[in-house]
Amino acid sequence: MKEIIDTSLIIAIDFDGTIHDFKHPVKGRKMGEPINGAREALKILKSKGYEIIVFCYWAYNERSIKTISDWMNYFNLPYDDITNIKPDAKAYIDDRGIRFTNWKEVLECI
Repeated sequence: MKEIIDTSLIIAIDFDGTIHDFKHPVKGRKMGEPINGAREALKILKSKGYEIIVFCYWAYNERSIKTISDWMNYFNLPYDDITNIKPDAKAYIDDRGIRFTNWKEVLECI
């Protein structure tokens, strides 16, 4: 029997462009710094009891997950899990997301 997960306290957040500023890598490095306000927002979400799941399309193996984890820890950014699979969650925060209201409005946004 499949376990039922309460997603009411899970927030899924895209890594690149939402937490990590990939457009401006630090000189001599492949990665940039956190997006302005990310640390504070993640800390507020944790203080309110949310589980933070970071999702990134390139978090497909242990090495890449460790890279993201090390980066998050270096910048003191709270999180609970890192995955490349979009998890069940109360909300999704993504810099490329389109909020669905109806298909007419979605097509206009695209």
